[in-house]
Amino acid sequence: MPIWRSPALEELLETSLDESGLTEAVIQRLVALGVRETEQLDFKATPHLAESGAAASPPAKEKGWSPEQEFAKDVCSFANHLGGLLVIGVKDEKDVAVDAVPAVTDPAAVTQRLRQALVNHASPAPQFHVVPVEAAAGGFYLVLIVPPSSLAPHAVRGATGNERRPLHYPVRDNTGTRWLLEHEVAERYRARFGGRAAMAALRDQTVGSGLDALQRADTGTWLYLAVVPEAPAPQRLDKSALEAMTTWWHREYQFVSPLQRFLRAGILTPAPERITLSESPARADEEAADPRGDAYAELYVDGRAFVATPIVTNTSREDPACIGERTLADDTILLTDLALSWASHQAGAWGGADVVVGIAEQGLTTGEFDPPLTLQAASNDGLHRIRGTRAIRRPIQSESTADLAEAADPPGRLRAARDALTVLLHHFGIAEPTQLEADGTIVGWGWGDRRQQVERWARDRGVPFRLHPSRS
Repeated sequence: MPIWRSPALEELLETSLDESGLTEAVIQRLVALGVRETEQLDFKATPHLAESGAAASPPAKEKGWSPEQEFAKDVCSFANHLGGLLVIGVKDEKDVAVDAVPAVTDPAAVTQRLRQALVNHASPAPQFHVVPVEAAAGGFYLVLIVPPSSLAPHAVRGATGNERRPLHYPVRDNTGTRWLLEHEVAERYRARFGGRAAMAALRDQTVGSGLDALQRADTGTWLYLAVVPEAPAPQRLDKSALEAMTTWWHREYQFVSPLQRFLRAGILTPAPERITLSESPARADEEAADPRGDAYAELYVDGRAFVATPIVTNTSREDPACIGERTLADDTILLTDLALSWASHQAGAWGGADVVVGIAEQGLTTGEFDPPLTLQAASNDGLHRIRGTRAIRRPIQSESTADLAEAADPPGRLRAARDALTVLLHHFGIAEPTQLEADGTIVGWGWGDRRQQVERWARDRGVPFRLHPSRS
């Protein structure tokens, strides 16, 4: 799964930016083709800091800086611009790759020193991800992935001994670095503070579009979930993107829930910035992208997602007001896994994402449920309302957040599903779910007579399982 999506770098390297894509062959190809540095690609023959206490690079001449400050400058310059890759182990002459020699024997030691240097000399410290690339002859290259930062501008603290500790704001400029002027720093601070408002607007657009579609659905009460990454991928929907999205859905993404259910959405239809997925083809009187059957999804090319399933129908086709406790948990896991898997795949497994979850009747966020919705548990003689819970009389909607780096694996997505499920259950008067614990552990006791089936599901996927809830 890509750590970060950069179409320009993926095209240049002809691979994805992750541990499986970044190989020694890719690095050697940079030298064989004489690839030039760009505003998103920088070569270093050796790391700024060695595995021990000594500096691997000579002290920087500019500003009398230490190697630690020089490293902070290089990372901050990418984070303040378009993001980029710092490839350690590639020697360049006049910005052209000329040789590749593994420069590291202990990647963990070097990474620890580099991270500490950034903490000590950058304000605030930007995120970066290190990919150690093992060489066949021994040793490692290091590829540092630095995404563009929503916390920009990042500054490098001035020379040691300067009591005022001035801040310098670097930005990548072609193959070099320049320093932001005062008005540019001010503009970036305004962008930082406006970023949350922009993300909120994107979140509202994503949820609003999905709910508008649900208003055209045949079935009534839907559980929906939307995910909006803090840094959507800079991609557009064209023929190649559509083919890649179709391949991902039909061939790469395969998920079955703990209760052995999956989203039957085989009909893909292009729409502005996204594809829509429904269960069955449209009738003559329907729009192609209308929700049909037991699943609906809108997957955006930039990594956003809106997914939904008719929650009451999944519980009981006879009782229009009954939501099963286990069904709600299973559906939330089902929707969360799809939305976060898509966001991580398309926008990259880094940074955060806003998660919106709710229950609405045919996409309406106003009005009343008639009859009110009740949360029910299974027993030997059917479903019964859970004692002490409240009925839901109007559409509900809540928000949580997810870390896309953690959501890159199944336990991480279960933790995010647990967070989304928890905020839903609060509306019913329940503090937390019994099926999932905060660390993503599946609790067999909460799945009743399906616990053995759920345990097999968890074991098959390497997901933590516990029969009874912990008492911590």
